[in-house]
Amino acid sequence: MKNKSIKIYDGVNYCGTGLCPVAEYFPSKRMVKISDPKNSKRGKFIMTVEEYNSFIKNAKAVEK
Repeated sequence: MKNKSIKIYDGVNYCGTGLCPVAEYFPSKRMVKISDPKNSKRGKFIMTVEEYNSFIKNAKAVEK
C-alpha cells in the first residue's frame, strides 16, 4: 500500500523564482516533508507533525 500524501503548501502559487518549495503531509506516518521538486539536489526536510506545527507557530517574518 502506497503512503498517500496531502499537499499542504505548494510554493508555485506564491513564489516567482522558479525554486518553489512544496510541503506534503503523510497522515499515516504523521510526518511532513518540505522539498523542492524541481531541484532534488537541494534536499528535503522531514519532520513530525508536532515539529512542523511548532515551526509554523513560532516562525517570524523575515521581511514585510
